Amino acid sequence: MQPRGHLLSAVMIAVCLTMAHAGAMGQESYRTQLFRDVDAARARAKESNADVCAPTSFSKGLDAYIEAQNSYQRGRPIDEIQERIRSSMKYFNAATEATRAANTLFASTLAARNDAMTADAMRSSPDSWTKAEGLLRSAAMSLEEGNARSARDDAGEAQGLYRKAELEAIKANFLAPARTLLDRASEMKAKTTAPQTLERAHKLLNLAEAMIQQNRYDNGEARRLAEEASYEAAHAIYLHQLITSMRKDGRDVEDAFLQSETAIAKIGQALDTHVRFDSGFVAPVQQIVNAARTKDSTMARMADSLKLMESQTEILRQRVATLETRAGLAGNADRERQDEERRKHDQTVALASILFTSEDGVVLRDGSNVILRIYGLEFGPGRTTIDPQFSGLLSKIARAIRMFPNCQLTVEGHTEAGGTESVNLRISEGRAEAVAAYLRGFLSPSTPIVTQGYGSSRPLADNDTMEGRARNRRIDIIIIPEWAIVRR
Repeated sequence: MQPRGHLLSAVMIAVCLTMAHAGAMGQESYRTQLFRDVDAARARAKESNADVCAPTSFSKGLDAYIEAQNSYQRGRPIDEIQERIRSSMKYFNAATEATRAANTLFASTLAARNDAMTADAMRSSPDSWTKAEGLLRSAAMSLEEGNARSARDDAGEAQGLYRKAELEAIKANFLAPARTLLDRASEMKAKTTAPQTLERAHKLLNLAEAMIQQNRYDNGEARRLAEEASYEAAHAIYLHQLITSMRKDGRDVEDAFLQSETAIAKIGQALDTHVRFDSGFVAPVQQIVNAARTKDSTMARMADSLKLMESQTEILRQRVATLETRAGLAGNADRERQDEERRKHDQTVALASILFTSEDGVVLRDGSNVILRIYGLEFGPGRTTIDPQFSGLLSKIARAIRMFPNCQLTVEGHTEAGGTESVNLRISEGRAEAVAAYLRGFLSPSTPIVTQGYGSSRPLADNDTMEGRARNRRIDIIIIPEWAIVRR
Protein backbone atom coordinates (compact mmCIF):
# COMPACT_ATOMS: atom_id res chain seq x y z
CA MET A 1 0.00 0.00 0.00
CA GLN A 2 1.37 3.43 -1.03
CA PRO A 3 1.93 6.09 1.62
CA ARG A 4 -0.74 8.79 1.79
CA GLY A 5 1.71 11.50 0.66
CA HIS A 6 2.68 9.56 -2.47
CA LEU A 7 -0.97 9.03 -3.37
CA LEU A 8 -1.76 12.72 -3.01
CA SER A 9 1.24 13.62 -5.19
CA ALA A 10 0.07 11.29 -7.94
CA VAL A 11 -3.44 12.77 -7.83
CA MET A 12 -2.07 16.32 -8.00
CA ILE A 13 0.12 15.48 -11.01
CA ALA A 14 -2.87 13.97 -12.83
CA VAL A 15 -4.98 17.03 -12.09
CA CYS A 16 -2.24 19.36 -13.32
CA LEU A 17 -1.82 17.39 -16.55
CA THR A 18 -5.56 17.46 -17.15
CA MET A 19 -5.70 21.21 -16.53
CA ALA A 20 -2.72 21.81 -18.83
CA HIS A 21 -4.44 19.87 -21.62
CA ALA A 22 -7.67 21.79 -21.13
CA GLY A 23 -5.69 25.03 -21.05
CA ALA A 24 -4.02 24.27 -24.36
CA MET A 25 -7.43 23.48 -25.91
CA GLY A 26 -8.88 26.76 -24.71
CA GLN A 27 -5.82 28.94 -25.22
CA GLU A 28 -6.79 30.12 -28.67
CA SER A 29 -10.37 30.95 -27.69
CA TYR A 30 -9.04 32.76 -24.59
CA ARG A 31 -6.65 34.78 -26.72
CA THR A 32 -9.53 35.69 -29.08
CA GLN A 33 -11.65 36.84 -26.15
CA LEU A 34 -8.79 38.79 -24.56
CA PHE A 35 -7.84 40.63 -27.78
CA ARG A 36 -11.37 40.96 -29.19
CA ASP A 37 -11.88 44.67 -28.49
CA VAL A 38 -8.39 45.76 -29.51
CA ASP A 39 -8.60 43.68 -32.70
CA ALA A 40 -11.85 45.50 -33.54
CA ALA A 41 -10.25 48.88 -32.75
CA ARG A 42 -7.27 48.05 -34.95
CA ALA A 43 -9.56 46.95 -37.81
CA ARG A 44 -11.56 50.19 -37.55
CA ALA A 45 -8.38 52.26 -37.63
CA LYS A 46 -7.02 50.37 -40.64
CA GLU A 47 -10.35 50.59 -42.47
CA SER A 48 -10.46 54.36 -41.91
CA ASN A 49 -6.98 54.66 -43.47
CA ALA A 50 -5.47 55.76 -40.16
CA ASP A 51 -2.03 54.40 -41.06
CA VAL A 52 -1.91 57.17 -43.68
CA CYS A 53 -3.97 59.94 -42.06
CA ALA A 54 -2.86 59.48 -38.42
CA PRO A 55 0.51 57.68 -38.64
CA THR A 56 1.83 58.67 -35.20
CA SER A 57 -1.14 57.36 -33.21
CA PHE A 58 -1.54 54.33 -35.44
CA SER A 59 2.14 53.43 -35.12
CA LYS A 60 2.03 53.74 -31.33
CA GLY A 61 -1.10 51.60 -31.27
CA LEU A 62 0.60 48.97 -33.41
CA ASP A 63 3.69 48.95 -31.19
CA ALA A 64 1.56 48.49 -28.06
CA TYR A 65 -0.46 45.78 -29.80
CA ILE A 66 2.70 43.82 -30.66
CA GLU A 67 3.98 44.23 -27.11
CA ALA A 68 0.67 42.82 -25.81
CA GLN A 69 0.96 39.87 -28.19
CA ASN A 70 4.54 39.19 -27.08
CA SER A 71 3.57 39.43 -23.42
CA TYR A 72 0.73 36.97 -23.98
CA GLN A 73 2.98 34.51 -25.80
CA ARG A 74 5.59 34.70 -23.00
CA GLY A 75 2.93 34.01 -20.38
CA ARG A 76 3.30 37.37 -18.64
CA PRO A 77 0.81 38.43 -15.90
CA ILE A 78 -2.68 39.21 -17.17
CA ASP A 79 -2.57 42.74 -15.69
CA GLU A 80 0.49 43.55 -17.79
CA ILE A 81 -1.16 42.21 -20.96
CA GLN A 82 -4.40 44.09 -20.32
CA GLU A 83 -2.51 47.34 -19.66
CA ARG A 84 -0.80 47.10 -23.05
CA ILE A 85 -4.10 46.20 -24.72
CA ARG A 86 -5.70 49.28 -23.18
CA SER A 87 -2.79 51.41 -24.37
CA SER A 88 -3.09 49.98 -27.88
CA MET A 89 -6.85 50.60 -27.96
CA LYS A 90 -6.34 54.18 -26.80
CA TYR A 91 -3.96 54.90 -29.68
CA PHE A 92 -6.04 53.05 -32.28
CA ASN A 93 -9.19 54.93 -31.21
CA ALA A 94 -7.26 58.21 -31.25
CA ALA A 95 -5.99 57.38 -34.74
CA THR A 96 -9.53 56.68 -35.94
CA GLU A 97 -10.76 59.95 -34.44
CA ALA A 98 -7.84 61.90 -35.93
CA THR A 99 -8.57 60.36 -39.31
CA ARG A 100 -12.03 61.93 -39.33
CA ALA A 101 -10.48 65.39 -39.12
CA ALA A 102 -7.79 64.44 -41.66
CA ASN A 103 -10.37 63.19 -44.14
CA THR A 104 -11.97 66.64 -44.07
CA LEU A 105 -8.77 68.69 -44.16
CA PHE A 106 -6.99 66.41 -46.66
CA ALA A 107 -10.03 65.52 -48.80
CA SER A 108 -8.63 66.85 -52.06
CA THR A 109 -5.16 65.45 -51.32
CA LEU A 110 -6.52 61.97 -50.57
CA ALA A 111 -8.62 62.10 -53.76
CA ALA A 112 -5.46 62.95 -55.72
CA ARG A 113 -3.65 60.07 -53.98
CA ASN A 114 -6.37 57.59 -54.93
CA ASP A 115 -6.28 58.78 -58.55
CA ALA A 116 -2.49 58.40 -58.61
CA MET A 117 -2.76 54.87 -57.18
CA THR A 118 -5.35 53.96 -59.81
CA ALA A 119 -2.96 55.18 -62.50
CA ASP A 120 -0.19 52.99 -60.99
CA ALA A 121 1.96 56.03 -60.18
CA MET A 122 3.95 54.03 -57.60
CA ARG A 123 5.50 52.08 -60.48
CA SER A 124 5.45 54.62 -63.31
CA SER A 125 6.40 57.75 -61.35
CA PRO A 126 8.18 56.54 -58.18
CA ASP A 127 10.05 59.79 -57.42
CA SER A 128 6.98 62.04 -57.39
CA TRP A 129 4.95 59.38 -55.57
CA THR A 130 7.57 58.92 -52.82
CA LYS A 131 7.90 62.69 -52.27
CA ALA A 132 4.11 63.07 -52.11
CA GLU A 133 3.83 60.20 -49.60
CA GLY A 134 6.46 61.82 -47.39
CA LEU A 135 4.68 65.17 -47.47
CA LEU A 136 1.29 63.61 -46.69
CA ARG A 137 2.80 61.75 -43.74
CA SER A 138 4.36 65.00 -42.52
CA ALA A 139 1.00 66.76 -42.91
CA ALA A 140 -0.81 64.02 -40.98
CA MET A 141 1.75 64.14 -38.15
CA SER A 142 1.46 67.94 -37.97
CA LEU A 143 -2.33 67.66 -37.72
CA GLU A 144 -2.00 65.12 -34.89
CA GLU A 145 0.22 67.65 -33.10
CA GLY A 146 -2.42 70.36 -33.56
CA ASN A 147 -0.52 72.34 -36.21
CA ALA A 148 -3.28 72.69 -38.82
CA ARG A 149 -1.48 75.41 -40.81
CA SER A 150 1.63 73.31 -41.41
CA ALA A 151 -0.61 70.32 -42.17
CA ARG A 152 -2.47 72.29 -44.86
CA ASP A 153 0.78 73.50 -46.44
CA ASP A 154 2.31 70.03 -46.66
CA ALA A 155 -0.96 68.47 -47.85
CA GLY A 156 -1.31 71.09 -50.60
CA GLU A 157 2.21 70.40 -51.83
CA ALA A 158 1.55 66.65 -51.65
CA GLN A 159 -1.62 67.09 -53.69
CA GLY A 160 0.33 68.78 -56.48
CA LEU A 161 2.90 65.98 -56.50
CA TYR A 162 0.18 63.29 -56.55
CA ARG A 163 -1.43 64.97 -59.56
CA LYS A 164 1.97 65.24 -61.22
CA ALA A 165 2.67 61.55 -60.53
CA GLU A 166 -0.77 60.61 -61.84
CA LEU A 167 -0.22 62.52 -65.09
CA GLU A 168 3.26 61.03 -65.51
CA ALA A 169 1.83 57.55 -64.93
CA ILE A 170 -1.01 58.03 -67.41
CA LYS A 171 1.43 59.29 -70.02
CA ALA A 172 3.76 56.38 -69.34
CA ASN A 173 0.95 53.85 -69.61
CA PHE A 174 -0.37 55.31 -72.85
CA LEU A 175 2.73 56.63 -74.58
CA ALA A 176 5.59 54.38 -73.45
CA PRO A 177 5.13 51.68 -76.16
CA ALA A 178 5.19 54.26 -78.97
CA ARG A 179 8.17 56.10 -77.46
CA THR A 180 10.11 52.85 -77.16
CA LEU A 181 9.50 52.06 -80.84
CA LEU A 182 10.41 55.60 -81.90
CA ASP A 183 13.65 55.43 -79.91
CA ARG A 184 14.45 52.16 -81.65
CA ALA A 185 13.66 53.70 -85.04
CA SER A 186 15.95 56.63 -84.21
CA GLU A 187 18.81 54.30 -83.27
CA MET A 188 18.33 52.45 -86.58
CA LYS A 189 18.35 55.80 -88.49
CA ALA A 190 14.98 54.94 -90.03
CA LYS A 191 14.46 58.61 -90.88
CA THR A 192 16.76 58.19 -93.87
CA THR A 193 14.57 55.45 -95.42
CA ALA A 194 11.03 55.98 -94.06
CA PRO A 195 10.79 59.69 -93.18
CA GLN A 196 7.08 60.14 -93.97
CA THR A 197 5.96 57.18 -91.87
CA LEU A 198 8.22 58.19 -88.99
CA GLU A 199 6.97 61.77 -89.11
CA ARG A 200 3.38 60.55 -89.00
CA ALA A 201 4.20 58.49 -85.89
CA HIS A 202 5.70 61.54 -84.14
CA LYS A 203 2.68 63.71 -84.97
CA LEU A 204 0.24 61.12 -83.66
CA LEU A 205 2.24 60.71 -80.45
CA ASN A 206 2.42 64.48 -79.87
CA LEU A 207 -1.31 64.78 -80.46
CA ALA A 208 -2.02 61.94 -77.98
CA GLU A 209 0.18 63.60 -75.34
CA ALA A 210 -1.54 66.96 -75.87
CA MET A 211 -4.97 65.35 -75.42
CA ILE A 212 -3.87 63.66 -72.18
CA GLN A 213 -2.44 66.96 -70.94
CA GLN A 214 -5.73 68.69 -71.71
CA ASN A 215 -7.97 66.02 -70.14
CA ARG A 216 -6.26 63.09 -68.46
CA TYR A 217 -9.52 61.29 -67.68
CA ASP A 218 -11.36 61.43 -71.01
CA ASN A 219 -8.56 59.51 -72.70
CA GLY A 220 -10.28 57.13 -75.12
CA GLU A 221 -9.21 59.12 -78.19
CA ALA A 222 -5.72 59.64 -76.75
CA ARG A 223 -5.36 55.87 -76.32
CA ARG A 224 -6.41 55.31 -79.94
CA LEU A 225 -3.92 57.90 -81.19
CA ALA A 226 -1.12 56.41 -79.07
CA GLU A 227 -1.84 52.94 -80.47
CA GLU A 228 -1.83 54.37 -84.01
CA ALA A 229 1.51 56.06 -83.25
CA SER A 230 2.91 52.69 -82.14
CA TYR A 231 1.70 51.13 -85.35
CA GLU A 232 3.30 53.82 -87.53
CA ALA A 233 6.58 53.62 -85.60
CA ALA A 234 6.65 49.83 -86.08
CA HIS A 235 5.70 50.38 -89.73
CA ALA A 236 8.65 52.75 -90.18
CA ILE A 237 11.01 50.18 -88.65
CA TYR A 238 9.70 47.51 -91.01
CA LEU A 239 10.09 49.76 -94.06
CA HIS A 240 13.61 50.70 -93.00
CA GLN A 241 14.60 47.06 -92.62
CA LEU A 242 12.99 46.12 -95.94
CA ILE A 243 14.56 48.97 -97.91
CA THR A 244 17.96 48.42 -96.30
CA SER A 245 17.80 44.72 -97.13
CA MET A 246 16.79 45.40 -100.76
CA ARG A 247 19.65 47.86 -101.22
CA LYS A 248 22.09 45.40 -99.72
CA ASP A 249 20.91 42.69 -102.12
CA GLY A 250 21.05 45.00 -105.14
CA ARG A 251 17.28 45.09 -105.68
CA ASP A 252 15.49 48.19 -107.03
CA VAL A 253 12.06 49.85 -107.12
CA GLU A 254 10.73 47.36 -109.70
CA ASP A 255 11.47 44.52 -107.31
CA ALA A 256 9.46 46.30 -104.60
CA PHE A 257 6.44 46.69 -106.90
CA LEU A 258 6.59 43.08 -108.04
CA GLN A 259 6.77 41.89 -104.45
CA SER A 260 3.66 43.92 -103.59
CA GLU A 261 1.80 42.62 -106.65
CA THR A 262 2.56 39.04 -105.63
CA ALA A 263 1.09 39.61 -102.17
CA ILE A 264 -2.09 41.21 -103.56
CA ALA A 265 -2.48 38.42 -106.14
CA LYS A 266 -2.40 35.83 -103.32
CA ILE A 267 -5.29 37.59 -101.62
CA GLY A 268 -7.21 37.51 -104.90
CA GLN A 269 -6.54 33.77 -105.30
CA ALA A 270 -7.90 33.14 -101.79
CA LEU A 271 -11.14 34.84 -102.89
CA ASP A 272 -11.25 33.00 -106.27
CA THR A 273 -10.49 36.28 -108.07
CA HIS A 274 -7.84 36.63 -110.79
CA VAL A 275 -6.31 40.11 -110.76
CA ARG A 276 -3.99 41.93 -113.19
CA PHE A 277 -1.72 44.95 -112.63
CA ASP A 278 -1.25 46.34 -116.15
CA SER A 279 -3.28 49.41 -115.12
CA GLY A 280 -1.91 49.75 -111.61
CA PHE A 281 -3.24 48.75 -108.19
CA VAL A 282 -6.67 50.46 -108.14
CA ALA A 283 -8.57 47.96 -110.34
CA PRO A 284 -7.29 44.76 -108.69
CA VAL A 285 -7.88 46.17 -105.19
CA GLN A 286 -11.49 47.00 -106.14
CA GLN A 287 -11.95 43.47 -107.52
CA ILE A 288 -10.77 42.03 -104.22
CA VAL A 289 -13.07 44.36 -102.23
CA ASN A 290 -16.09 43.31 -104.32
CA ALA A 291 -15.23 39.62 -103.90
CA ALA A 292 -14.86 40.06 -100.14
CA ARG A 293 -18.26 41.75 -99.92
CA THR A 294 -19.83 38.84 -101.80
CA LYS A 295 -18.19 36.44 -99.37
CA ASP A 296 -19.46 38.53 -96.46
CA SER A 297 -23.00 38.38 -97.80
CA THR A 298 -22.78 34.60 -98.11
CA MET A 299 -21.31 34.29 -94.61
CA ALA A 300 -24.10 36.47 -93.21
CA ARG A 301 -26.75 34.18 -94.68
CA MET A 302 -24.92 31.16 -93.26
CA ALA A 303 -24.72 32.88 -89.86
CA ASP A 304 -28.47 33.49 -89.88
CA SER A 305 -29.06 29.81 -90.66
CA LEU A 306 -26.70 28.82 -87.86
CA LYS A 307 -28.52 31.03 -85.36
CA LEU A 308 -31.83 29.42 -86.36
CA MET A 309 -30.34 25.95 -85.85
CA GLU A 310 -28.90 26.99 -82.48
CA SER A 311 -32.32 28.29 -81.41
CA GLN A 312 -33.96 25.02 -82.41
CA THR A 313 -31.24 23.08 -80.60
CA GLU A 314 -31.81 25.10 -77.43
CA ILE A 315 -35.54 24.30 -77.55
CA LEU A 316 -34.72 20.60 -77.86
CA ARG A 317 -32.19 20.84 -75.02
CA GLN A 318 -34.79 22.38 -72.74
CA ARG A 319 -37.24 19.62 -73.59
CA VAL A 320 -34.64 16.99 -72.78
CA ALA A 321 -33.86 18.71 -69.45
CA THR A 322 -37.58 18.66 -68.59
CA LEU A 323 -37.82 14.96 -69.40
CA GLU A 324 -34.72 14.23 -67.31
CA THR A 325 -36.22 16.06 -64.35
CA ARG A 326 -39.47 14.13 -64.65
CA ALA A 327 -37.53 10.88 -64.83
CA GLY A 328 -35.70 11.70 -61.58
CA LEU A 329 -32.36 12.40 -63.25
CA ALA A 330 -32.01 15.96 -62.02
CA GLY A 331 -29.78 14.84 -59.14
CA ASN A 332 -27.39 13.17 -61.55
CA ALA A 333 -27.37 16.30 -63.70
CA ASP A 334 -26.43 18.42 -60.66
CA ARG A 335 -23.57 16.07 -59.82
CA GLU A 336 -22.39 16.19 -63.42
CA ARG A 337 -22.47 19.97 -63.37
CA GLN A 338 -20.49 20.01 -60.12
CA ASP A 339 -17.95 17.62 -61.61
CA GLU A 340 -17.72 19.85 -64.66
CA GLU A 341 -17.19 22.89 -62.43
CA ARG A 342 -14.35 21.13 -60.60
CA ARG A 343 -12.80 19.97 -63.87
CA LYS A 344 -12.87 23.50 -65.31
CA HIS A 345 -11.46 24.86 -62.05
CA ASP A 346 -8.61 22.35 -62.16
CA GLN A 347 -7.89 23.30 -65.76
CA THR A 348 -7.85 27.00 -64.87
CA VAL A 349 -5.40 26.39 -62.01
CA ALA A 350 -3.17 24.38 -64.36
CA LEU A 351 -3.24 27.19 -66.95
CA ALA A 352 -2.42 29.78 -64.28
CA SER A 353 0.55 27.66 -63.14
CA ILE A 354 2.05 27.77 -66.62
CA LEU A 355 2.39 31.58 -66.42
CA PHE A 356 5.00 31.44 -63.63
CA THR A 357 8.57 30.19 -63.59
CA SER A 358 10.01 28.54 -60.49
CA GLU A 359 11.79 31.84 -59.75
CA ASP A 360 8.49 33.76 -59.96
CA GLY A 361 6.58 31.52 -57.54
CA VAL A 362 4.04 28.70 -57.46
CA VAL A 363 0.28 28.24 -57.79
CA LEU A 364 -1.23 26.14 -54.98
CA ARG A 365 -4.64 24.76 -54.08
CA ASP A 366 -6.11 25.24 -50.61
CA GLY A 367 -9.51 23.55 -50.70
CA SER A 368 -11.66 25.66 -53.01
CA ASN A 369 -9.19 28.56 -52.87
CA VAL A 370 -6.15 29.18 -55.05
CA ILE A 371 -2.90 30.64 -53.68
CA LEU A 372 -0.42 32.54 -55.85
CA ARG A 373 2.75 32.26 -53.74
CA ILE A 374 5.12 34.84 -55.21
CA TYR A 375 8.85 34.68 -54.39
CA GLY A 376 10.20 36.69 -57.33
CA LEU A 377 8.75 40.10 -56.33
CA GLU A 378 11.69 41.62 -54.47
CA PHE A 379 11.68 44.84 -52.41
CA GLY A 380 14.67 46.82 -51.27
CA PRO A 381 15.63 46.48 -47.57
CA GLY A 382 12.88 48.05 -45.49
CA ARG A 383 11.10 49.35 -48.61
CA THR A 384 7.49 48.95 -49.73
CA THR A 385 7.83 50.48 -53.20
CA ILE A 386 7.61 48.18 -56.23
CA ASP A 387 10.47 48.64 -58.69
CA PRO A 388 9.57 49.00 -62.41
CA GLN A 389 11.57 45.88 -63.30
CA PHE A 390 8.83 43.72 -61.74
CA SER A 391 6.00 45.06 -63.93
CA GLY A 392 6.21 41.89 -66.07
CA LEU A 393 5.74 39.62 -63.06
CA LEU A 394 2.86 41.75 -61.76
CA SER A 395 1.24 41.60 -65.19
CA LYS A 396 1.44 37.79 -65.01
CA ILE A 397 -0.22 37.91 -61.58
CA ALA A 398 -3.04 40.13 -62.88
CA ARG A 399 -3.47 37.84 -65.88
CA ALA A 400 -3.71 34.77 -63.63
CA ILE A 401 -6.30 36.47 -61.40
CA ARG A 402 -8.41 37.41 -64.42
CA MET A 403 -8.73 33.67 -65.14
CA PHE A 404 -11.07 33.59 -62.11
CA PRO A 405 -13.80 36.16 -62.92
CA ASN A 406 -15.89 37.58 -60.06
CA CYS A 407 -13.43 36.25 -57.47
CA GLN A 408 -12.40 37.74 -54.11
CA LEU A 409 -8.76 38.43 -53.21
CA THR A 410 -6.61 38.63 -50.10
CA VAL A 411 -3.06 39.94 -50.52
CA GLU A 412 -0.74 38.84 -47.70
CA GLY A 413 2.71 40.26 -47.01
CA HIS A 414 5.37 38.14 -45.27
CA THR A 415 8.95 38.93 -44.25
CA GLU A 416 11.96 36.97 -43.05
CA ALA A 417 12.98 37.15 -39.39
CA GLY A 418 15.31 40.00 -38.53
CA GLY A 419 14.83 43.34 -36.82
CA THR A 420 11.86 44.06 -34.59
CA GLU A 421 8.53 42.40 -35.26
CA SER A 422 6.75 45.78 -35.26
CA VAL A 423 8.94 46.91 -38.17
CA ASN A 424 8.48 43.58 -39.97
CA LEU A 425 4.71 43.82 -39.55
CA ARG A 426 4.64 47.39 -40.84
CA ILE A 427 6.79 46.49 -43.85
CA SER A 428 4.72 43.41 -44.70
CA GLU A 429 1.50 45.45 -44.56
CA GLY A 430 3.01 48.15 -46.77
CA ARG A 431 4.16 45.61 -49.34
CA ALA A 432 0.77 43.92 -49.40
CA GLU A 433 -0.87 47.33 -49.93
CA ALA A 434 1.58 48.14 -52.76
CA VAL A 435 0.72 44.91 -54.60
CA ALA A 436 -3.01 45.45 -54.03
CA ALA A 437 -2.76 49.01 -55.38
CA TYR A 438 -1.09 47.71 -58.53
CA LEU A 439 -3.72 45.01 -59.02
CA ARG A 440 -6.59 47.47 -58.55
CA GLY A 441 -5.34 49.30 -61.64
CA PHE A 442 -5.51 46.15 -63.78
CA LEU A 443 -8.58 44.36 -62.41
CA SER A 444 -12.28 45.16 -62.42
CA PRO A 445 -13.19 47.87 -59.87
CA SER A 446 -15.77 45.45 -58.45
CA THR A 447 -13.09 42.90 -57.45
CA PRO A 448 -12.84 42.95 -53.61
CA ILE A 449 -9.21 43.08 -52.41
CA VAL A 450 -8.26 42.75 -48.73
CA THR A 451 -4.68 43.20 -47.50
CA GLN A 452 -2.95 41.72 -44.46
CA GLY A 453 0.60 41.87 -43.19
CA TYR A 454 1.99 39.05 -41.05
CA GLY A 455 5.60 40.14 -40.62
CA SER A 456 7.77 37.09 -39.92
CA SER A 457 5.08 35.24 -37.96
CA ARG A 458 4.30 32.67 -40.70
CA PRO A 459 7.62 31.31 -41.99
CA LEU A 460 7.73 28.51 -44.56
CA ALA A 461 11.36 27.55 -44.00
CA ASP A 462 14.36 28.00 -41.70
CA ASN A 463 15.57 31.62 -41.58
CA ASP A 464 19.16 30.44 -41.05
CA THR A 465 19.62 29.69 -44.76
CA MET A 466 19.54 32.06 -47.72
CA GLU A 467 16.99 29.85 -49.50
CA GLY A 468 14.80 29.76 -46.40
CA ARG A 469 14.86 33.54 -46.02
CA ALA A 470 13.90 33.93 -49.69
CA ARG A 471 10.90 31.60 -49.20
CA ASN A 472 9.76 33.47 -46.09
CA ARG A 473 10.12 36.89 -47.79
CA ARG A 474 7.08 36.52 -50.07
CA ILE A 475 3.68 37.77 -51.17
CA ASP A 476 0.73 35.34 -50.98
CA ILE A 477 -2.38 36.16 -53.02
CA ILE A 478 -5.42 34.09 -51.99
CA ILE A 479 -8.06 33.79 -54.71
CA ILE A 480 -11.58 32.75 -53.69
CA PRO A 481 -13.26 31.71 -56.98
CA GLU A 482 -16.83 32.73 -57.79
CA TRP A 483 -18.21 29.19 -57.57
CA ALA A 484 -16.77 28.78 -54.08
CA ILE A 485 -18.30 32.12 -52.98
CA VAL A 486 -21.71 31.09 -54.33
CA ARG A 487 -21.63 27.76 -52.50
CA ARG A 488 -20.95 29.53 -49.21
